[in-house]
Amino acid sequence: MKSENTIIVDFKTPNDFEVLYRNTSEQLFNIIFKQVRDHAITEELVQNIYLRLWERRFEIQLSISIQHYLNRAAKLAALDYLNAYSGDVDPIPEMLTP
Repeated sequence: MKSENTIIVDFKTPNDFEVLYRNTSEQLFNIIFKQVRDHAITEELVQNIYLRLWERRFEIQLSISIQHYLNRAAKLAALDYLNAYSGDVDPIPEMLTP
């Protein structure tokens, strides 16, 4: 029996993915916002994580929990943004290109 806090790992359907998003997006937002300190940028970075996850849903094979995977993706997204940010150029468009 699944507990209320169970994260669906098999997110191959839109409904499963939506449940995953609802259960994890707030935590990812908090992880990224601690570093970036900008709501709009944080929202873009979180959305980008889920977009890439959905696009690669049939390729990803996890040896760790989905929560750990997403938390790591959030930390790396924040780091990538901060490393790319020069103060006069918004790196988000470049980060969204494949």
